Amino acid sequence: MFRFLFATGVITLSVISCRSDEAKKNKNSIVFEQSTLRKVDFNYKIIPDAVFLYNFGRLLELPPLSKKYDNINIRIWIWGDTGYVININRKASKFDCSIIKFTEKIVDSSEYLLIVNEFKKINLKSGWTIFFKYIDKFKILALEGGKPLEYQTGFLSHSATVQFEINNKGSYRFYEYLEPSFYRYVDSASLTVFNFLNYLNFETGIQTYSPDDSLFQTPRK
Repeated sequence: MFRFLFATGVITLSVISCRSDEAKKNKNSIVFEQSTLRKVDFNYKIIPDAVFLYNFGRLLELPPLSKKYDNINIRIWIWGDTGYVININRKASKFDCSIIKFTEKIVDSSEYLLIVNEFKKINLKSGWTIFFKYIDKFKILALEGGKPLEYQTGFLSHSATVQFEINNKGSYRFYEYLEPSFYRYVDSASLTVFNFLNYLNFETGIQTYSPDDSLFQTPRK
């Protein structure tokens, strides 16, 4: 997770050079090339995940999901060497998808959030009707947290943790999965999340989830 990267002092700035490549992959999105620094003004090490995400979303100027809306909001946080947050909103017949790519930066011993890229008004390749049919197929609104996470946190030197915030017509839910590409072999829900994230990559044209296939391969029988 992002707070783990802060705690270990790992700085990942090479991702900035990838901005132009991502823009080419999704020509329908609006890309803001100007990187932005936001000072981390809360103690992320001692607060619950939901509170952490609320404050992190505040730094990214995202609307809180705890408020009651008539629409469906899906917010997906992907934490690895680089972070992504995917925002999917549906209200009546209006749809919207945006993605923010971010990492961390230390300036004069202070911790900052570095916004690398922001993609707005993303056009999905298959259209919104088909996309939400896949939301139902993958049961994204109803999934529970990944079972391996309950007892093996820290066991795997994993490359990603995926967290979901769901606001379904005023009802807020939070759940998370430890590296789905690894645990998909032992947990069916992790396999579902793994397949959904790859499907999301295809629909948006942006590689927000990119596990190392050389590390996590199908076990031999």
